[in-house]
Amino acid sequence: MKNLNLFAAVIFVVVLFNSCQSEKEIYGKWSIEDIEMKENVDEILFVGLALSDFSYYEFTSENELLLYNSKDELLQKERFLLSEDGKELLIKGSVDQVLKIEIISKTEIKLEDENCIIKLTRK
Repeated sequence: MKNLNLFAAVIFVVVLFNSCQSEKEIYGKWSIEDIEMKENVDEILFVGLALSDFSYYEFTSENELLLYNSKDELLQKERFLLSEDGKELLIKGSVDQVLKIEIISKTEIKLEDENCIIKLTRK
């Protein structure tokens, strides 16, 4: 029985460690490399006035998602959470969003929702 409890504790720690590692990998400033719109999505709906002066994202260790303009002025501030398996990103704001996230490398991330796929590169 002790072996089973020890095994369960080890598995929990490994899952927790992997989740923290994924979260640490996204900390920092990220610029948009590419936006791919999915079928039947109007690009104008996505690239509207809110993003007209958008420059880059920043994920902080305090789980804040910050959006900046080209003058490094803060446009928007949201909270984010990464799922335990590191495959989903929950953005908590005026409208909560869940995005699929794929950490491709230390310098590239892919975000996906029902409308588009966004490739980000470390700034």
